Amino acid sequence: MGIQVVSGQKVILTESLESASKFIFKMEIENRFKGTFDMDLFAVNIEKNAIANKENIVFYNNVKDIGKSILYSEVYDYEIFEKKIDLDIRLLPEATDKIVMAATLYRNLHHADKDKETGFTFSAVNKTTGLKIFTLKGSIPANGKETLVLGEVYRYKDTWRFNTVNNYSDENLLGVLNNIYNAKVY
Repeated sequence: MGIQVVSGQKVILTESLESASKFIFKMEIENRFKGTFDMDLFAVNIEKNAIANKENIVFYNNVKDIGKSILYSEVYDYEIFEKKIDLDIRLLPEATDKIVMAATLYRNLHHADKDKETGFTFSAVNKTTGLKIFTLKGSIPANGKETLVLGEVYRYKDTWRFNTVNNYSDENLLGVLNNIYNAKVY
């Protein structure tokens, strides 16, 4: 079942650099506004020198990174939108510092009720064992914010971990990458 995480909580994904390396990060969004609201999930590979190659930003329009270590897929259902990132840590480039998981929000505001919000769930599953590692539950305002930083996968000594961020921003994704992570996209 995994644990429920909150902002700032860190979760160990691997016990060692040789242990399980394949994970699924899944975001489920309630389709409360029936076509007037959507979120796009992104996985951004930020290198140790705070640079992100645009070909290593994975989302609906770029479904894999250069090394095929990060893959994107999505399923739209009437009730739930499901966005997934498959991550194989062993295939990440040596220069990888962290993988930022973020979502951008899209809405047709003249149709959406601006005082409402919709729920989301973000979770991680160990693809090898099938066990859920963690779940983050939250809600998204129908009006106001542009980008949601869910968290980041990073290496710490001999382990890979996930740092839960769960922070909204008025800035677009590139602005968030620059202001929070000091990352430049090329």
